[in-house]
Amino acid sequence: MHQPETGPETSGTAGIAAALAIGHNWGRLPQSYEKVVHTAWNGLKSHLTPDGYLRGTAQANKGGEDLQRNGFRVISPYTLGFLGQIQAAMPGLYTTLQII
Repeated sequence: MHQPETGPETSGTAGIAAALAIGHNWGRLPQSYEKVVHTAWNGLKSHLTPDGYLRGTAQANKGGEDLQRNGFRVISPYTLGFLGQIQAAMPGLYTTLQII
């Protein structure tokens, strides 16, 4: 977050939003977190490909921090699990997702 020159990285956002959505769903977080999840969800939607994958994922740390900080981003299927967790915890968001 403190290095905007590297560009967006969506897997972190998706993972944090999933955790917040679950916490909200379980009643462990204040109602105000619902808005935070909606904001993250709306931001993530702009990174979805037409076939439903999430762009903007940093590489696994196998290449070290230099690889993660250089702005190179890929599509990684594991991020779809985070989106699924968000949808499961907050089903009303599903109606706002229109891939096709």
